[in-house]
Amino acid sequence: MLVSILACVLYTTPALSLDPALSIAQYKHTRWTIEDGAPSTIGALAQGRDGYLWIGAAAGVFRFDGVSFEQIAAAGPTPPHGAVSALLAAHDGSIWVGYTKGGLSVVQHGLLHDIPAPPFTDYVISLTQGPDHAIWAVLGRPDMPLLRFDGHAWLQIGENWGLPHQQVTGLLQDREGALWVATEQLLMILRPGSRHFEKVPVTLEGHAALSEDSRGRIWASDNSGSWIVSPRDQSRRHFKTPAFPRAAWARFDHDDNLWGLYFKKGIFRLSAPLSPRRALVGGAPPLDVDVVGSELASSAAGAVFEDREGNIWIGSSRGLDRFRAANVIVQPQLRDAAVFGDVITGVSSGAVYVGEADTIYEILPGGGPMPVISHVGSTEAICEGLNGDVWMFTHERLLRLRDKHLLNTTHPISVANGAIDDCLVDDQGVLWANAGTDGLFRLAGGKWDHPVIPSAGGFRPVQLIPTADHRRLAYLASGAIVEFDGGGHAIREELKPTAGRAMSMAIAGASGLLVGDPSGLGRVWHGSLQTISATRVPWVRQPTGVVQTKSGQTWMIAQAQIIGLVTSELEAAFTDRKARLRPVVLSFSDGLPDIDVRSGVRAAALGGDGRVWFSTLAGTVFVDPAHLVRNTLPPPVSINRLVTPRNSYTDPVYVDLPQGTSKVEIGYAALSLTMPERVRVRYRLEGVDDDWVDPGSRREASYSNLAPGRYRFHVIAANNDGVWNRSGATVGFSIAPTFLQSGWFTLLCTMAGALLLWALYSVRTRQLTARVRDRLGAQLAERERIARELHDTLLQGFQGLVLRFQAIANRLPPDSAMRPPMDEALNHAEAVLTEGRNRVSDLRFAEDGPDLAGAIVAIAGDLGSGSAASITVTAEGRARELDAMVREELLRIAEEAIRNAIQHSKASRIEVTIVYGRQLQLGVRDDGKGLPDDVAAAGQRPRHFGLTGMRERARHAGGLLTIASRPQLGVEVSVAVPGRLAYAPGQSLNARKRNGEESPT
Repeated sequence: MLVSILACVLYTTPALSLDPALSIAQYKHTRWTIEDGAPSTIGALAQGRDGYLWIGAAAGVFRFDGVSFEQIAAAGPTPPHGAVSALLAAHDGSIWVGYTKGGLSVVQHGLLHDIPAPPFTDYVISLTQGPDHAIWAVLGRPDMPLLRFDGHAWLQIGENWGLPHQQVTGLLQDREGALWVATEQLLMILRPGSRHFEKVPVTLEGHAALSEDSRGRIWASDNSGSWIVSPRDQSRRHFKTPAFPRAAWARFDHDDNLWGLYFKKGIFRLSAPLSPRRALVGGAPPLDVDVVGSELASSAAGAVFEDREGNIWIGSSRGLDRFRAANVIVQPQLRDAAVFGDVITGVSSGAVYVGEADTIYEILPGGGPMPVISHVGSTEAICEGLNGDVWMFTHERLLRLRDKHLLNTTHPISVANGAIDDCLVDDQGVLWANAGTDGLFRLAGGKWDHPVIPSAGGFRPVQLIPTADHRRLAYLASGAIVEFDGGGHAIREELKPTAGRAMSMAIAGASGLLVGDPSGLGRVWHGSLQTISATRVPWVRQPTGVVQTKSGQTWMIAQAQIIGLVTSELEAAFTDRKARLRPVVLSFSDGLPDIDVRSGVRAAALGGDGRVWFSTLAGTVFVDPAHLVRNTLPPPVSINRLVTPRNSYTDPVYVDLPQGTSKVEIGYAALSLTMPERVRVRYRLEGVDDDWVDPGSRREASYSNLAPGRYRFHVIAANNDGVWNRSGATVGFSIAPTFLQSGWFTLLCTMAGALLLWALYSVRTRQLTARVRDRLGAQLAERERIARELHDTLLQGFQGLVLRFQAIANRLPPDSAMRPPMDEALNHAEAVLTEGRNRVSDLRFAEDGPDLAGAIVAIAGDLGSGSAASITVTAEGRARELDAMVREELLRIAEEAIRNAIQHSKASRIEVTIVYGRQLQLGVRDDGKGLPDDVAAAGQRPRHFGLTGMRERARHAGGLLTIASRPQLGVEVSVAVPGRLAYAPGQSLNARKRNGEESPT
């Protein structure tokens, strides 16, 4: 899809949407037939506030977003009402529906609701609504012609309101609030606030339709034609419009064109009857009525409607048609294109000449195509001579137009291929002709010279271009541009021949020679070629025609598109790759009739009225830069459905979705009916999409794996001319969590996870404790084994030696000189033996000794003897039996800490604290001088292992030792051992004592 980037500077004046100066055939026509999905037998059309085109058909009510048709489902069982015959877009946004068999329905929230209405037993002809919100209905029965609904009840309107019992054929609510009623004989008016109809002094002929123009004048269209019937504006002039044998309908559009149904023949349009632009372009006398029938989906039209953007819609038996304004205007007279496309040339008088397959036309400024000569065969070339002469080459003749008189020359060119590509008249009046492969010819002295430049060497002249100084440039297909003098001799090459380059056209632009080739657009500047490549600007690929206007615009046709540019921006782009280009890009959707354009030369021409003409293979078209139509209305946006795997919601606003929903599909529509194919859409699901999503041509958003919570979907859109509706439409929805998605389940999972972690932790702790206990048990067993071995071997052997030496000493005489040394040695040996027994005893952990506090008291008494230090031991908590190894390690740590406090810290007070709790804590605190800085930093004294030993013992016991020291404030040693490692399995120590299980001290 091509996107129009509209340069506002090119829109110089406002333009009429449906210009009355154009015929219906010059509007852009699109049709949707039954085969395209359109409903059949369309009898009514309307447009609601939501922007949809509402369609009443034989099968029911449909809405159309410009792309697809959607039938509206009934909210419940409905009686057979027949086909839809009337539609009304009410002020509150609802759509009222009338049927051929009587009855009413209303569309609300995307569903069709039946309205019980006993009086509606016959054909509902039309519906309208007044400024007081009352609904008026016309029925197809003379005894009950008009009904009024005030919001509570239906009231039959008849003679009690001054309305005779006659069949109503026309009903109109005007802008001032008055209600106009046309019967078969009378025209009545009900003024605002009145309950009595007044008769308007006019005579109607047959079925009359009523309409209101832009100035508030009321018109009647009957068998006599269309004319003003407003009392203060009545006109005697009747415009000849078709008669209405039945079902009369006529309406004015925004541009004051009167549209109506033409029974069994399609539709008619009375082009702005009181406007000076009413005359049709085409050279024919002004026409009152333009009729369209065979071009429609069916000539049996049943409804005509103008939407909010000025598009005209026609509903018929076989589908739907749309007419809208086009920026590329097709000329109906110029549809018989020449074989390679029409030949077009603009001349200095402002006229444009068009050569078709068998006729040459002249288009004067502001006028339409007028035939100059017919039956001349296919036109090959047209060029302007001196004094306004126009030369025309056809397949067999050379013609000359002078002062509107056509002269037939007798100087045809005999060429091998039989075709003239281009012609030119120089400043001396010499006619030059380019004969393709036969070379370049000139007409001198009434005769054609032989080719000045033959095609030898690959030079094939294609286009002849005059320069400002009247020298002639021959544009060569080989890619060279050669300049010739008046004698036909090449005087210089502007561009050298380049292999593979085949230029498509060239013109003398405002700042150099513009040339086109397949790679883009170029400019010859001081002998070099500057280019804007198609890779940089895609829409400039292979231009075949370019013109530049005096108002500073450049228009070209290239690759099935017409492009408008600001000339100054184009010139800047040749030298600055970052220069901004703001093109108007017009293509098939804008009225271009064919994707193929004329190949070769002169595919564009500028008329004196500012219109730019282009040649295509489907005929000649024009663009009027001063009257380009721009859509300024932002498109309404609608969210029409929300679908889950289990439910579907129509026109949702907010939806509470059931538990477990994780996938939703959201359908939406951007309701610009002018060019739906160029509408741009962006959407975003807040909380899911980080940025706006561009879905291209899709009109549905899909999301999956949505978590429970609240969501808001937002969609915005821009029309064909880039005007955005940034408010757009929104829908909110929430997804309720299932039990497995709820907070309770999350809490339970968290608790279960915590319990599982605790269980794993406990198992792991038991495993580690068992390992520690196994390790401690193994160490204990090893120590006991070593103690037994020492006792049974070393100590026993040492004891035996002592006894033998004692025996020897006993044999010595008491006065022997050896006796004293021997006794002294034996005493020392006894002391060593005693110390050895004590150390062996230490290896075997005492399980029946005093508790930890008592053992520390005993050690403190030994260490503190002979010292002035005061030692206190305090136990907190319930004393418990300790693991033997842990008890021994803590006892030795306490012994080492007390010894250090006495010997090194010179403490006067030492406090030992034991705390039984979830962990066993031992603390030794003194008030001595503390550790030296180097010892505190190193963690030990040089060549001393007391501090290191305490850490090792704490680690062996499964605990953590910390030492805190402050100069002159003492040292505090703390050990903490987890209870699971410190306490022996079983009862507390006090309980065992109470049960008599504790061994006496």
